[in-house]
Parts: sequence; C-alpha cells; structure tokens
Amino acid sequence: MPIPVPSYEPHKIKTVRLVSFPTLEERKRHLASAHFNTFNLTPSQVNFDLVSYGTSAVTQEQHAGEMVGDEAYAGAKNFENLERAVNRVLGHTYVCPTHNLLGCLKLVVATMVPAGATVASNSQWLADVLAPRSIAVADIRSQDDAVFTGNTDLERLRGALATGAVALIELQSFADGMHPFSLANLKAVRTLADQRGVRLVLDGSRIIENAWYIQRHEPGMSDRPVAELVKQMVKMVHVFLLDGAQDPKCPTGGILLRRSCGYSIRLSIGLAHVNHRRRTQTRGMDFDSRHRRQRCHRGAATGIEPRCQYNRDRRQR
Repeated sequence: MPIPVPSYEPHKIKTVRLVSFPTLEERKRHLASAHFNTFNLTPSQVNFDLVSYGTSAVTQEQHAGEMVGDEAYAGAKNFENLERAVNRVLGHTYVCPTHNLLGCLKLVVATMVPAGATVASNSQWLADVLAPRSIAVADIRSQDDAVFTGNTDLERLRGALATGAVALIELQSFADGMHPFSLANLKAVRTLADQRGVRLVLDGSRIIENAWYIQRHEPGMSDRPVAELVKQMVKMVHVFLLDGAQDPKCPTGGILLRRSCGYSIRLSIGLAHVNHRRRTQTRGMDFDSRHRRQRCHRGAATGIEPRCQYNRDRRQR
C-alpha cells in the first residue's frame, strides 16, 4: 500500500529574496560574453543554478546550532547532536563529518585502498574521480534488469574478486543519477564481499531516491516505509558515505559512517595525517576561525581538503 504524501509543502518560508529574470536577449548577450561557458556566468545573469548541489536554505535548528554551539575545535556540542541523529536515522555508531563526498572518498582511498589495487563499482562517476589517482575501477554494473539498472552483475563481481586485486567494493545508490539497485542485489553483493573478506562501501548520497524505487518496484517491498528501507541499506554495508548536498538537501557537508571501531581508528589516523599536511601547507595564512567553526557545526569537517586558494583569495580581497 503506497504511503500517502501530503499535498502541501511541510515547511514555512521566513525570507524573501529578489531573483533576477534576464530576458531572452539579455541571456544571449550574457552567454556570448561568457564565450558560451556557463561557468563564466555570474549569479545575477542566471535565474536558477541547477549545476551546484545543495541549497542555500537552512533550517531554524541549523541557525540555532550556530548560536548555541560551543567553542571547541573538535568534539563540539553539535557533533553530539549529529551523532545521535545519525544513529537514530541510519543506525551506524561511528560518525566522521567530512566536507563533502570527495572528502569521504579521500579518506577511504587513503586508508583502505593500497597502491596498485582495484576498486569494483557500479558507477562511472567513481571511475572518473579515481583515474587521476591511478586507481583502476572494475565496472560491475549489470544492465539486465529493466528497472534496477544499477544492479551488480554478480558473475562479473566474482571474476573481479577472483583476481585478488580488488581492495573494496564501492557501490553508488541511484548510480550516476539514474541507475537504482534492488535490495536483494545489495544483499547478494554483501554475501560475496564477506566470502572474500572485502569491504563493501556504499555512497548513499541518493539513497532516498533508490529506496523509493525499491518501495515501488521490488516485489514484497510496497508496504515498507522509505525510511525503513534506507536504514536497512545503510546497516548492510561496512562503510557508508553521504554527501549532505544531495538527498539530505543541506547547504554543504557530508558524513562517513562505520560499524566497526577498527575502521574508525584507521580513518582517524588518515584524517590526522591529512590535517597535519593541511596545517603544514597553510601555515602563516590568515584564517577566519569563526567561519571554520560554523562550517564544522553544519557537518562539514574543515580538515579534509586544503583550502589554501580560498585563503589566498580572501587576503587579496
């Protein structure tokens, strides 16, 4: 039985912002001036930016969190709130906030993928991301199912695992923004991963969309709420990655979740190494510590990616 969806928007709008609506002729001139590269356009020349992930809107709780958050650089009060919310909604225990999905991947690759190893994935996007890092990606996506086109080809996965070169399996929910996988297929992949002693990592940035497809199209799942399906998928993997700017609709931020303390220790060591390198690269620069704390309170760890260029730009301004 499908779950009824309210016909009204379940929130109140408290701000009003003027949005520019350039005419057709103005848009043509703007594009010509930008050499037909949309990344050269300014915000005033665009109605709605559909390239960027996330939203500029924040909840009243997020605003309140900025005001009541303490001054701790790490282990702040709002991290405890995040930890409790993650455990309640997703079921994992060990939480590592990150800047975004790329921050999650950087930690996973640094701590779980040896040099020269292969990552098996159902996502073409991952192959594009890892190629510059000299990490091979084995395509294991099956195209046999008419609906669940993001399913893993189990025979192809067995063949990849048999080579002994696969360091981990990294699946993407609603892969490449169009390929969902079934819950039964995810269970089968976890079984193969356990048999071979390989960790299963899930990028759940679009997990809500994937859960909706499972609820609507997978036999025996129509009576299960989307929230329950999401929690089950998260608990079926060893490591879970989430980009807050995608399905969660946050302005920025991400989280990396683990079920084992062993992964937590290794990832913490990797995070400390990245933080140390970042401090070395940016020593002597003028940081706005209050801005950094605010980003951390929103769920974005500040130590994942170097922000040298950001600070140089600030000093020039």
